[in-house]
Amino acid sequence: MRIQLDRRGRAVVPVIVLLLMLTLIFLSVINWRRTKQADEQLLLVSGTVEARYTRIASQLGGRITELPVEEGMDVKQGQLIVRTDPLDLPMQLEQASRAIETAQANLDLLREGPTREELAAALHRAEAAQSAYENIQQGSRTEDIAAAEAAVAQAQTRLNDARDELGRLELLFKSAVVEERKVVAARAQVSQLEDALSSAKTRVELLRNGPREEEIEQARQQAEAARSDYERLKLGAREQEITAAESSIAGLYAGRDALQVRLDETNVSSPADGEIINLPVNIGDMLQPGQTVAELLLPDSIYIQTFIPEDRLAWISLGSQLEYFTDGVSGSELATVSFISPEAEFTPRNLQTTQKRVEQVYRVKLQPASGSVLRPGLICDVRIPAPEDGDGSDG
Repeated sequence: MRIQLDRRGRAVVPVIVLLLMLTLIFLSVINWRRTKQADEQLLLVSGTVEARYTRIASQLGGRITELPVEEGMDVKQGQLIVRTDPLDLPMQLEQASRAIETAQANLDLLREGPTREELAAALHRAEAAQSAYENIQQGSRTEDIAAAEAAVAQAQTRLNDARDELGRLELLFKSAVVEERKVVAARAQVSQLEDALSSAKTRVELLRNGPREEEIEQARQQAEAARSDYERLKLGAREQEITAAESSIAGLYAGRDALQVRLDETNVSSPADGEIINLPVNIGDMLQPGQTVAELLLPDSIYIQTFIPEDRLAWISLGSQLEYFTDGVSGSELATVSFISPEAEFTPRNLQTTQKRVEQVYRVKLQPASGSVLRPGLICDVRIPAPEDGDGSDG
């Protein structure tokens, strides 16, 4: 009886083992089919993290005197990046300001008209010039010639006395009685008196010969100019003169403003908040106009660029949120679709899907959430939703 049971038990065991194996195979097939279906529905594409940069350039150029920033530093809008040597621009600006003040004062005088004192002075100059012209026309008077000859005689007497004194001092100097400086001073005195005598003799000759024609003409022109100035001053400034003065001042202001702009351009400031990622210059470098001094990474300018297969493009739209994964970060994060290219292209060689390459893809940009730790150059995987996942939009 026991022998029969043992035989029957031995016969049942293989059947049970076979049933277990068949069950495991069946479950494995079911799991494989489910996994295959999920894999077919799930598509991961590679993307690269990129960013928009702003190039900061020096408009004016010049030698760098200050460089208060470093690579990796966060800067604010308007913060100084580079300062260059202004050379003589501050001096030119000061001169331009003084020229404006002078021109404005002259314009005010034109508008107010001449004062009584200015008119009197102009009349006096005109009368004096006219009198000089009339005198030179009449020629030299006898008394003028006599006075000039007397001046010659007086100059000759002073020169003779000075020469006698010089001779006396030279003898004393040879005897070591006086210092040499007294002899030198006496010689200088003699030289001056000789020049004075020569000038006096020349004046006598001029008076005896009378005025030349060119001297008479010069005196006439001076008299006419002085009279014209007086008449113009008496009538006051004309409207054209005031307009010309105002136009001149406007030109001076424009010149000063241009100098101020050039001076301001010696200070190169940040156009926005951001991070200095490249600083290719040093203190002492000579910049050319338009040369880049720094590159700025703008906040919230980082984006993910990927390529979506043509057969999955209908499942996303602008504003859709897609999951992405990066190495070193556990879990996934969301990014918003901000751009979809209107034209198809071939998949770039450096970007492969996790399943296979397709010929036609569309370039897509994703905007990560603010405060993301992504940095330009990172590679990430983006999950493209399947139809049963929904359309991928927020709604």
